[in-house]
Amino acid sequence: MAGYPLETYKLTSTDGYILTVFRLPNVNYSHSNGYSVFIQHGILSNGANFVTLGNVSLVYLLWDAGYDVWIGNFRGTYYSQDHVNLTVYDKEYWDHSIDEMATIDMPLTMDFISKTTGKRGNIYYIGHSLGTTIGLMYAAEYPEESAQYVRMFVFMAPAYTLSNMISPYKQIVPFVPLVWKIATDFDLYRLLGQSQPLRAIAQIFCLESPVLIQLCAQLHNLFYGPTTGVGSEKVPVYYNIVPGGTALKVLAQAADLVANHFRKFDYGVKNFEKYGTLKPPPYDITKIKAPCYIMYGMNDWDAINLYNTLSPEARYGIREINDGDFNHLDFVYGRHAKQFVYDRIINLFDTFPNKT
Repeated sequence: MAGYPLETYKLTSTDGYILTVFRLPNVNYSHSNGYSVFIQHGILSNGANFVTLGNVSLVYLLWDAGYDVWIGNFRGTYYSQDHVNLTVYDKEYWDHSIDEMATIDMPLTMDFISKTTGKRGNIYYIGHSLGTTIGLMYAAEYPEESAQYVRMFVFMAPAYTLSNMISPYKQIVPFVPLVWKIATDFDLYRLLGQSQPLRAIAQIFCLESPVLIQLCAQLHNLFYGPTTGVGSEKVPVYYNIVPGGTALKVLAQAADLVANHFRKFDYGVKNFEKYGTLKPPPYDITKIKAPCYIMYGMNDWDAINLYNTLSPEARYGIREINDGDFNHLDFVYGRHAKQFVYDRIINLFDTFPNKT
C-alpha cells in the first residue's frame, strides 16, 4: 500500500459475518505512546476511502505521525461480504441493520484491536458520516465498555439526527418506507448489495466524458453541500470505491436519522415483538462516557445539537471547518482535508493528556 506495511485480518461476528479489518502496523509507534487509531467509513463506501488523497491521506499521515492504524469495513461492503453460512446471494445475508454493526461488530473490533496490540484503552476512534453513527450507538449502548477501549471518539461530519439537513436526501426520505415495502415484497434485498455492478453502472454514466465527469461532480455538490474543495478529478476515484455495498435495512435506518430519530431499527407492527415497546428504543447518547470531539462543515446545526446533547463528561471539543469550501465529502476527498482536518486531528491526539 504505497510503500506502507499492510496486514489484513478477518473477524467473525457472533451472527456469522466475516469482517475485513486492515492494519498499518507501526514499529515506531512508541512516538505516539503506543496508541492505535481506528478509522470507520461512511455509508455505501469502504475503507479505501481513506487512502484516496495519496501521501496526504488520513491513513498515511497518522502512520507517519507514529500511530498504529486500523481501517474498518462494514458488513455487506466490498471488503466484508463473507459469512460462515450465507452468501451475498441469500436474502438472509442482507437482513441486518445499523444496530448489528454498532452493537455486535464494533465491540468485536475494539476487543480484537486491544488484544492484538496488548494495550486496552489506547484506541482513538475516527468516524466519518455513518462511521460516526456507529460510534455513537456503540458508545451509548455500552458506555462503560466503550470508555475502557476508546481513548477518544472523533466524529467527522457526524450523522446523528439530521432534521436540519439541506439536501435532496430530505425530500427522498418520505418514500423510503415504500421502497422498503417493495424490496420486501419482491425479495430485492440485494439491490444495494451488488457493489461491483452498481459501480460499473455509475462509471459508465459519470466517467464517459469530461462533460459527464463535471456533471457528476455538480450532482455530488447538490446532495452534499454547494461549496467544496473536491475537484472533478476525484470523480473517477470516487466511483472506484462507491457504491461499496450495503443492506436496504441500513439505508432505511439511516433515513430515520433524517426524520429526527436516533433509535434502533423500526420494525413497525413487529416492534413490540422485537423490543417490547410500540416504538423502537432510542440510543441515549447522554450515557456516553468517553471523550468526544466533533468536526463539522459550515451551517451544520445537527452537529451542534449532537454536541449539546452529549453529557458534559463526554464533551471534549467541537470545531467548525469554516476555513474554505468544505462539504460532507471534503473530509475524505477534499484538497484541503489535510490542512483543515487531518493536521488538527493529529495535533489533538499528540496533545491529549495521558491517563493518570
